[in-house]
Amino acid sequence: MRNRLFAASIILVGSLCLLTGMFAQTPPKPAIEARLTILTETLHEEDTYSVRLEIENVSDHTLLVGRYFTGIGNFPYRIELQLEDSSGHQYGEGSASFVDNPPIPDLSVKDSVSNWWIPLEPHTFMGIYRRPKLAGVPAGKYRLHAKYLSLDHFPPSLAMKLGLANSKIPIFQGALETNSIQVEVLTKKQ
Repeated sequence: MRNRLFAASIILVGSLCLLTGMFAQTPPKPAIEARLTILTETLHEEDTYSVRLEIENVSDHTLLVGRYFTGIGNFPYRIELQLEDSSGHQYGEGSASFVDNPPIPDLSVKDSVSNWWIPLEPHTFMGIYRRPKLAGVPAGKYRLHAKYLSLDHFPPSLAMKLGLANSKIPIFQGALETNSIQVEVLTKKQ
């Protein structure tokens, strides 16, 4: 009788482990989604083109996100816009990528406004328009995509020291890839 109870309990525990393992493999839904829209219909070498970049809070709670969509690489948050050819070679948007003294992200407030972060309420979005130049991008077909990065290069220990982890509203930390858009760059207009 004891052996049967022991075997039944082993089977029950094993079944529960399998069931919980199946549910644990489902990746959690991200709290923020990023979107990219191209607004220029025809692209030519060396021309500027227009895009719209948006991030949306798809969670049910308020999150702090970067106040500005900058392309500067050593800011605490940034947008990276890329054109990628079929061989994987990437072309950036041709702006300054670093500033000499990297800013330290903080939660300081001036005139009741956070210097770095703004709250993004549930199911709302924010966005910007950008006009990058196709500098050095030869004619061809490309994949246009972008990433929104927030505190991706700050280790958790540094975030704690800066007081970011103690915020009453959680700060989005991570990297989000936008949708991809297939574009064709035509030979420069004569």
